Amino acid sequence: MNTSYFAAAAVGLLIFAGHAQAQQAEKADGPRAVALLLDTFKIVEGRYSTDARGNYVRAGADPRVIPAASVLFVGTSRDDVTKYLAGRAAADPPPPAKLPPGDFNTVAAKTFPTKVQPILSNLCASCHAKPDYAGTFKLKAIPTGFADADAARANAVAAVVHIDRAGPSASDLLAKCVTAHGGQKLPACRDRSHPAYATLELWAHGMTLAEGSPVPVVVPAVKPPLPPAVLVAAKVRPVPAVKMPTPVGPTDPFDPHEFNAAAVGKK
Repeated sequence: MNTSYFAAAAVGLLIFAGHAQAQQAEKADGPRAVALLLDTFKIVEGRYSTDARGNYVRAGADPRVIPAASVLFVGTSRDDVTKYLAGRAAADPPPPAKLPPGDFNTVAAKTFPTKVQPILSNLCASCHAKPDYAGTFKLKAIPTGFADADAARANAVAAVVHIDRAGPSASDLLAKCVTAHGGQKLPACRDRSHPAYATLELWAHGMTLAEGSPVPVVVPAVKPPLPPAVLVAAKVRPVPAVKMPTPVGPTDPFDPHEFNAAAVGKK
């Protein structure tokens, strides 16, 4: 047997050994449900296993491979990814959102990405996120499956402009939800009992509460305003007119006219 034969056999053994190791590694770390946060901030969920190089291989008929270098975080669910992003934001906080003048509750503001943003994406973004939309309620589109903190902050600022601090339930943000506008045949929410409307209303109230207050679970009851004071004039009884008696005879004997008349008559 010549040297080339032994060399070819050695190469074959190495290839077989490498393939066996890869199979063992895949068997040890078989497909499992994960949520991957990619470097594009897209969240990918599914059952994945890792190959010998650490790349993520999707289980199923379409074995998509995601390079390990493009994965920022691996969690067991989307909630894990959300917690990771929250911790990352706390460690390296982004520039604060420049809200319009006035005080807003930052505790409620932090709930915007998870509570309010999904509603705006589903009900409003199809119109208000269009490139040619020129109104004040201008939104930034966030594709499904992506986490975009900058866009969420910009949308929070756009929403805050339309909150009435004095009467949150009367905010324009809420009124537009139950009013067909912009060519709509039907409003975004059928009425004020819609769950999406209820969430927005609670958030609007939470934004106007004192700093540090949690978002309320029910809309605070508002006492009806007192009716305006009306001044009622007091009833005054009319004073009856006094009729003076008609004088009979001279009332004053020293009246010059009567004295002269009497004096002329004596002559």
